[in-house]
Amino acid sequence: APTAPVIEASAAPTATPFRKPFAKSIPKKPVELAPVYQLPTEVCTSIVFPGNVQNTENAIRALGGMDEIVQCFRGKSPLQAKLRPAETYARPLFGFHSFASNLLLHVKYRRRKRKPGQPAPSEPPQLVSASVVGLISNTFTFKGMADFQYLPPAKLLSNIKRRGMFVIPDMNDCEPGEEPMFLPPPVFSRIDVPTDYRFLSNPIFRMTLKTNKDGKAEPSFEKLSSRQSKPQGMQRVSCQNALPPAYDPPLDDDELSTSERVTMKRLRQLFDERPIWTQLALRACLPRNSFSHLKKLLPRVCFYLLNGPWRKTCCRLGYDPKLPEHKECRIYQIIDYRCPASKTR
Repeated sequence: APTAPVIEASAAPTATPFRKPFAKSIPKKPVELAPVYQLPTEVCTSIVFPGNVQNTENAIRALGGMDEIVQCFRGKSPLQAKLRPAETYARPLFGFHSFASNLLLHVKYRRRKRKPGQPAPSEPPQLVSASVVGLISNTFTFKGMADFQYLPPAKLLSNIKRRGMFVIPDMNDCEPGEEPMFLPPPVFSRIDVPTDYRFLSNPIFRMTLKTNKDGKAEPSFEKLSSRQSKPQGMQRVSCQNALPPAYDPPLDDDELSTSERVTMKRLRQLFDERPIWTQLALRACLPRNSFSHLKKLLPRVCFYLLNGPWRKTCCRLGYDPKLPEHKECRIYQIIDYRCPASKTR
């Protein structure tokens, strides 16, 4: 009998584990470390001069000279920069001291000289060398603005230099129209550093539009009356005076709205539970949408104590916490503890 053909199935390929290709064959590059330089031990002080310094001697002269700069570094006098050192009446700029931790660098560039009649070279300057000269621990900067300079005329200035700084010439020797005296103001601006000044409208005046004779609307200022009726609130009573009694008969709630009646009912419940409350405690027991009703409803149930053991509290009308029979209100006394702002920093 014929035999059935035999089909041999080849074995499935086995999965090989993942391995990074050529992990061992990639050579490791040597790590290049950054160069290490030793910082100098010389400590310096920097001055940020308020101008473009082209002559170092003139800049030192504007600061008062080396002796004046040394005295400023020692803390004996403020640093001043006079933009006109020769003028006696010129107001100087004052420097502000601040601590710093910077480095003083000496950088040397090589630039191509510009020949006359040719454009400037487009190539950037080449760096030749750079080194650290010292450590900067103190810095003086001039943050203030230059004030207006009020200087005397040239003719009067020559007379002042010849006769003396504080000599006033005789009025009779002066020609008509000539100013004999020079009395400059000490300062023009009271502040040196610019501030963000917020201009606000005057609360006493109000700008309105009025029609003139030609029928055009012109803006005008109307003064508000200082005798306008202020909104009435709770009665403010001193603890030494007689306390206000309760309303007899009680006030009618018919003039109140529905939401105000709900808030009024809750306020009476709270003052029946305890006679003295603080405004923060009352707000914690009321819904947020009823806060707008408190200014109208609180005078109906309580008054405000200005001083005494229950200072800044709301007391129920007709209740006197000073009476001996009301000993239970001693637990509602206020302890006022204030922390000055200067000691909290």
